[in-house]
Amino acid sequence: KTDYKGTIIGAYGPGNEYFTKVEQHSSIKYNLKGVEKPKYENDNDNDEMKEGVDTAGGLKEQQLATSLTWKGGKCSKNKCIGRVSIDENFVIEFGMEVHGKVCDTWENILHIGNENMQRSPGFWLHPKSYKLHVRLSDTSSNNTGYDPNMELEKGGIYKIKLQSIDNNVSLFINDELQQFAANVNHVARYKCPVFVSDPWYAAANVTITDLKIYNPK
Repeated sequence: KTDYKGTIIGAYGPGNEYFTKVEQHSSIKYNLKGVEKPKYENDNDNDEMKEGVDTAGGLKEQQLATSLTWKGGKCSKNKCIGRVSIDENFVIEFGMEVHGKVCDTWENILHIGNENMQRSPGFWLHPKSYKLHVRLSDTSSNNTGYDPNMELEKGGIYKIKLQSIDNNVSLFINDELQQFAANVNHVARYKCPVFVSDPWYAAANVTITDLKIYNPK
């Protein structure tokens, strides 16, 4: 799909899913920490984990890879729990318990992307505070922010939800709307790694529970 200038602005995938920006899929292989590879009949031991199955680590990837669930665990640096495609419409929700601060720099909680500035989305704690830092790459910036005005607390347990539906982006904390933006064309991703946390920042001292990523439509 092109705009009036002939510039490519989107493409249809093999399952007729629509992506608002075309990107090359990374060839990097990640070891899934805490996830045991399932065995298949006539499987080659070197094959990557197949889609459409549940695994011992609580990970589920469906056939089109637009949804993923993870029962949770403590964040640690460069911890990849699988891959997911972020479509035009998506919802990401998870529980989070804040244990404390580990450093005076950015601390990553969750990050979907093949590199640092692919933020589809990313969640951090601010340096020297418990304020949540939320970023979602779109067609105008790879670092568009949705930081809430509230600050989290040490020992607090929170329900975080970020969604983009019909180009409207909303951030909820404990089911209360914190940020909203309309007419957002975020960057879709194809089978990107899901980090909890990423390799580029210190890991936040938090525990994630009941992570769900899915297309609501």
